[in-house]
Amino acid sequence: GLYPTVTGAGTTATDSSTGSAASGDLTVDGASDPTLDFGYIKPAVSVGDYVWLDTDKDGVQDAGESGISGVTLTLTGPGGAAVTDVLGNPVTTTVTDAAGAYTFTDLPVLPAGQYYTVTVAAPAGLYPTVTGAGTTATDSSTSSATSTDLTVDGASDPTLDFGFFAPVSVGDFVWVDTDKDGVQDAGEPGIPGVVVTITNADGTPVTDVNGVPVTTTTTDADGGYTFGDLPPGTYTVTVVSGVPAGYDPTVTGAGTTATDSSTGSATSVTLASGQSDTTLDFGFYPAVVSVGDYVWLDTDHDGVQDAGEAGIEGVTLTLTGPGGAAVTDVLGNP
Repeated sequence: GLYPTVTGAGTTATDSSTGSAASGDLTVDGASDPTLDFGYIKPAVSVGDYVWLDTDKDGVQDAGESGISGVTLTLTGPGGAAVTDVLGNPVTTTVTDAAGAYTFTDLPVLPAGQYYTVTVAAPAGLYPTVTGAGTTATDSSTSSATSTDLTVDGASDPTLDFGFFAPVSVGDFVWVDTDKDGVQDAGEPGIPGVVVTITNADGTPVTDVNGVPVTTTTTDADGGYTFGDLPPGTYTVTVVSGVPAGYDPTVTGAGTTATDSSTGSATSVTLASGQSDTTLDFGFYPAVVSVGDYVWLDTDHDGVQDAGEAGIEGVTLTLTGPGGAAVTDVLGNP
């Protein structure tokens, strides 16, 4: 179970030979050659290798996706047993370096059919990405991963990788566009109680990062709304109910993406890990009517506005609603 160590290191007094060694000349009584030494090592293997931020949540280690430093990983042996390395040191945990890499080294060789298992502690605020994509060298495991057979000295399994992503969110505002210019102006109020629904961009249902279906939310007292804890992707938000009666969608295409309005639905940009799209806004304006329009001097007393009959300026007129009720305009003014 042992292997010869390397040769040619140190001095003749401290180095190692392999399977055989020849003495120097021993030509006189009492001569001695105490340099015929043989060093052996216990065979060792290793496992690793990478924890990364899977920004597009495709389960593959893509170019430009960065490693996650400071992640704790735990090693166990067959059947969950504690591991002692070939030097006699207990092996429990390690932490990823600045590039997201990790390695457990100097591990004993295992018989065929027995394996090491690495378990990862999910970084705060992150969630495991999908598994089974890519190749064994580029894919991700979930909370734990098991090595291949490591039966000979120097064997290594650097495919025990773990990808994580941060949730994304979309929102954000339903408001009264009092001047119907399609822009969120200062002082224009939000509309509370509006129900909006969310789907994936292809119309399929949405499930959040915890596996819970996401369907609708309702605007708050200020007209704001947010769908949070979503996996990276592209989402469509649709207004379904709660807009006050008599209100119509305002114009679209005015202002900027941050201040304009969509009509009945709006689709986000494609969101990578940790991103947010707060531009899915919906403006409405109250439908308005008017009454008027003319007071004149009917010089021939025939009840018809004839050519040449002049209007009368300065006449005061009063407006009342049904049953003589007072009237308030759509801007809230008496």
